[in-house]
Amino acid sequence: HRAGQPWYFIAVIMGGALPWTAAVVAGLVQAWRQRSREDARLLLAWLIVPMVFFSLSGSKLPAYVLPCFPALAILASLGIQHGGRGVIWATAATLMVLAVAGVTAGPALLARAIGAPAGQAAALPIMASAGFVVWAIAAVLMARADATRAALFVLAGWLALAFGVARYEAPLGSPRRLATLLQENRRPGEPVIEVRTFNAGLPFYLGEPVRLLDVERRLEFTSAAERKGTLVTRDSLVDLAERSERVWLLAPGREGEAMALSLGLEYQRLAVWRQSTLGFATRLRFRGGAPARPGL
Repeated sequence: HRAGQPWYFIAVIMGGALPWTAAVVAGLVQAWRQRSREDARLLLAWLIVPMVFFSLSGSKLPAYVLPCFPALAILASLGIQHGGRGVIWATAATLMVLAVAGVTAGPALLARAIGAPAGQAAALPIMASAGFVVWAIAAVLMARADATRAALFVLAGWLALAFGVARYEAPLGSPRRLATLLQENRRPGEPVIEVRTFNAGLPFYLGEPVRLLDVERRLEFTSAAERKGTLVTRDSLVDLAERSERVWLLAPGREGEAMALSLGLEYQRLAVWRQSTLGFATRLRFRGGAPARPGL
């Protein structure tokens, strides 16, 4: 279920190039004009071939074209060098629009991203606000055709934004804190199972594979041994709890608890993360374990 429109990666590239999108377009034009040169053809191929390939693919994710971004940076530099005042002013305007939009619309967008109640705004962290101010300064520098210092200020703005929203990493979608909490409470060898939805960040931060239950996936390229070690069924949870005493479940809402109770297992919630709940199931005879936590 990773399908997208044919223009999907064009939108990813143009949005991902911000605030240098106008410079990238001008650089593409310049590279095309110089396509008789080997370096220009390399830049065009570096960007266009992967985009065409993945645009024809049935699976589309933004990270697929991440290796194209060094080419985008080089094209942007060509655009700034050869695009004239139009590119300079377009880039400066883009930076100023982003800065103003960040300050004015940022609180509402942040509230929506972290799942705050409808109509409620979130206060922008000071560092994030500073990042937008830095972008406004970069816009002024760009309007003066000081592209080098403008680029440094753009980078500083991105860093300030990243540090500013770091405290919201869990509600924004990062399971790092969830994995840390799991590591602190889990005993060696206890299985971790993701139910219905697979989040690749959890095994990444745990540093080991997790098992999957009712996660829809294609199995044509998975060997029988890999399936046996990765895929579990509801009926096998009882056996896993018998052998490991505790089975950790990351499941939507209260589905993990309902499933454990329906199988005659005890269930203890540890944390709530976004729309998912992390807890463990045990045999009825087993007592104790990690204390319940209200959430992340």
